[in-house]
Amino acid sequence: MMLAHVNNDNALGAPYQQEQISLTSLSWEDIVFSHILTKLGWKDLFRLRSTCWNCKLMVDAYFQQIKVVDLSAVSDQFSATAFKVLSLECTNIRKLTVTNARWMLDKDLSVVFKNNQLLSHLDLSGSTSLNGACLLTLAVNCKQLHTLILQDCNWLTHGAVETLITHLDSIEVANLSSCSGISNQQLLPLFQKFYRMKELYLANLQPVNDTTLLVIARSCGSLQVLDVRGCGNITDRGLK
Repeated sequence: MMLAHVNNDNALGAPYQQEQISLTSLSWEDIVFSHILTKLGWKDLFRLRSTCWNCKLMVDAYFQQIKVVDLSAVSDQFSATAFKVLSLECTNIRKLTVTNARWMLDKDLSVVFKNNQLLSHLDLSGSTSLNGACLLTLAVNCKQLHTLILQDCNWLTHGAVETLITHLDSIEVANLSSCSGISNQQLLPLFQKFYRMKELYLANLQPVNDTTLLVIARSCGSLQVLDVRGCGNITDRGLK
């Protein structure tokens, strides 16, 4: 990609000359990444990446240093092919948000987890195409994970919860609202393991009852937020 630059030095009457400056010839770190690529949306980044080989190298280098990947606003326009590019090129992610992604595959998400072991925040809410296999890779590789949002992920089952309990111990914020694949018996060990929990969202989980709240109260002494809206098996006794 070329940028036009006009030479205004015309003191001797010489005709104006127009120089061609390549975008990729500018300082990537100081100019392109900081002042240009940060202003582009995902669609424009991928378009720029496809224009030429040098732009591909430049955008891939930009992907390698970004710390926040949020696809929530474009999840219905994104594709498994585009996400595979991110899974291979992004190696410095701290916060990943991929909500309502019906195209996402466990194998590509597993690559992200292997390549981004400093990941601390993960939101997969409403991503129904997964089967939960990626959570083993997450739990084994991303030991600094402290926020896990899996709202409306019905693929979250006993095996997946057990994997999280076995391999992680730093979860402070968890959203399991409307995850119909888990039972109260599977939830209780989770609360006991993640005793540093500060925010816990369990809305619309029918298995949650008075016993659940008792275990939470005894285990999570630092809890500041508890959402149990729509949990019909909780009585006044459990709320006391």
